[in-house]
Amino acid sequence: MRLFYCPECNKEEIRNDDPYKNEYTINNMRDGYGRPIRHYKCECGNYLAGSMDINGWVYDKDAILYCKETIKGYNRGGCYYDFNMSFNGDKTDLFERAKIVYEDRKQRGLRRQSPILEQRMNGEYK
Repeated sequence: MRLFYCPECNKEEIRNDDPYKNEYTINNMRDGYGRPIRHYKCECGNYLAGSMDINGWVYDKDAILYCKETIKGYNRGGCYYDFNMSFNGDKTDLFERAKIVYEDRKQRGLRRQSPILEQRMNGEYK
């Protein structure tokens, strides 16, 4: 199960499937602390909407709130949002980096992952 949340428009979904599989921008490993965030482009245009694995937390309202606040923290104005953050030496603004990655991926027609990995993540591949 995954939580899909956009702090800009407050769209929130908990799903088994992945409706944003072709809309991902960047993966955020959060310095290895906690569950990673997969940022994606929301319908509202936010390139830092986020998806987090919530297996084991589906019915825990506090855990869901924690995930939403964590995703919000990596958006503009959030406590973890730092435009000076460096990814592999690149000090581009996080929102701008996500936008650039997304647009480049769309232009080149790349998917976020291989079809087999995608099937495994959706529980379709044995």
